[in-house]
Amino acid sequence: MMLHFAYGSTLSSRYLRRHCPDAGFLMKALLPNFRVAFTIYSEEMKGGIADIILDPGKVVRGVLYEIPEDELEHLDDVMGVGEGIYTRQIFLVLGEDGELYKAALYRGVEEGGPYTPSRRYVELMLEGAEEHQLEPAYVERLRRLLNSLR
Repeated sequence: MMLHFAYGSTLSSRYLRRHCPDAGFLMKALLPNFRVAFTIYSEEMKGGIADIILDPGKVVRGVLYEIPEDELEHLDDVMGVGEGIYTRQIFLVLGEDGELYKAALYRGVEEGGPYTPSRRYVELMLEGAEEHQLEPAYVERLRRLLNSLR
C-alpha cells in the first residue's frame, strides 16, 4: 500500500474508487507552503484542473488515502503521467494526527494558465471536501468558486 495525498478531483472517494477500488481513506492532511492553482487545461474536463504551486505560508487542504501500488500505477495513467500532464512526486504532508507522512501526489509538469476552472472538476473537489469535512472556510470557498462558474 502507498499513501496518496488528494487535493483535486481525487478528493472525491466516489471518483477515486472508479479507478482505485481498494483505496481507503486514512485521514485529513495538509501540504504546507503550497497553494492550489488551475494551471493545467483539460479538454476532457473543459477547463482548468488543479495543480500545486509553491507559496510560503499557505497550505493545501486534502486527504490521505491508502492505495495498492498497482492501482496507483493505474491512476498514473488516468492522471496523464505518461502524456506529460502530471508527474507523481513524493511530498511530506502533515496528517490531522500531527504526524508527517510521505505521500504521493500529482503535480503539473508545466505551469500554464491560470485557466478558468472546470465546473465538473470543482464539483468533484467540493464533493470530496464535504465528504471528508475539510475546514468549513475551505468548503465555502469551493462552493463560491463553483457558483461563480454557472
